[in-house]
Amino acid sequence: MAQHPLLPPGTVHLINYEEATESPTFLLSPTPSSDPDDPLNWSKWRKYLNYSLAMGVTVAAFTNLSIQTVFWQQMTVDLDMSINQLSNAQSAQLAGLATGCIFFIPFTIKYGRRLTYLLSAAILAAAAWWTSSMHSYAELLATAVITGLSGAINEIAVQMTIADIFFVHQRGSANGLYFTAVMAGSFLTPLAAGSQAVTQGWRWSYHALSISLTVLFFMFVFLYEETKYVPVTIGEGEVTENNPPHDENNMEKVKSFEKGGLELNYMHSNPATDVRLNSYRERMRLLTPTPESLLRIFILPLHVITLPHVMFTALQFASGICWLVLFMSVVSVVFSAPPYNFNTAAIGYTNLGPFVGNIFGSIYG
Repeated sequence: MAQHPLLPPGTVHLINYEEATESPTFLLSPTPSSDPDDPLNWSKWRKYLNYSLAMGVTVAAFTNLSIQTVFWQQMTVDLDMSINQLSNAQSAQLAGLATGCIFFIPFTIKYGRRLTYLLSAAILAAAAWWTSSMHSYAELLATAVITGLSGAINEIAVQMTIADIFFVHQRGSANGLYFTAVMAGSFLTPLAAGSQAVTQGWRWSYHALSISLTVLFFMFVFLYEETKYVPVTIGEGEVTENNPPHDENNMEKVKSFEKGGLELNYMHSNPATDVRLNSYRERMRLLTPTPESLLRIFILPLHVITLPHVMFTALQFASGICWLVLFMSVVSVVFSAPPYNFNTAAIGYTNLGPFVGNIFGSIYG
């Protein structure tokens, strides 16, 4: 389809209107290959299973990033630490969250998504188990940094999964589900964790999270398929000499090359009659390397961020995350002190409003 001259570069037509039937049809973008192992060609249940696992670990990851501020009231007594020390740990976690993508995501682009998910789930589980039994300020800082780094990896890996298995016209809904999972982990599970901490203590809330992350890790080991697709050439090529193709549209071009004194070789494609599907072991491979330069992948974001629409989107998203962090920290400090004297359950309940607002926002979006 010819692109309208007034449309910006990169614009993709998503809907095609058939004049004969007067009914719209979706144009698939990106165009799927004929390879059944291309994630775009997967059956719905395979896509939904993979994406459900990604959503599960997203909820768990953001729970791990968010629940500690709910427990500050109990942790100051149990660990004999001040609010300033707990705030420093929160800052350390945010530092890890901010830098994790920069250092680790280029490897996800080059070597595949599966290993990244496995490492992220495993490290998050290990950090949660460690947090549930920590007693010192050094442990608090270490677990905070590790949690931030592993949580950051998960954030970007999910966006890659969406691009791998969904067409452009499906990605809005997929992103809506993703942000709902983010808000569930940021607001809904801390609500439940605060109530649990009142009766069982903050350590048991971390035990429950650790168990969930451990189960998710093993589910990823056996069920999550690699979604990075490396195109393959189906069929065999045959090189022949002095046998020009029987395409009248190309004959004029062929003659012009022959007049220039060039010797031409022609490639004929012999389509394959059958295609072997990847085995279970191949679908569960840990590495899917491709030859692109790691250095170029590291540098590319510096160029992309200069694009106006990318910069605007990044600032808008960062502003929302900034509000999220401030909300969780300030609520825990302010409402646990007089005259409010909220316990961990009441502090958790304050997260219900943002979660409900997000649900309406996701539906609208």
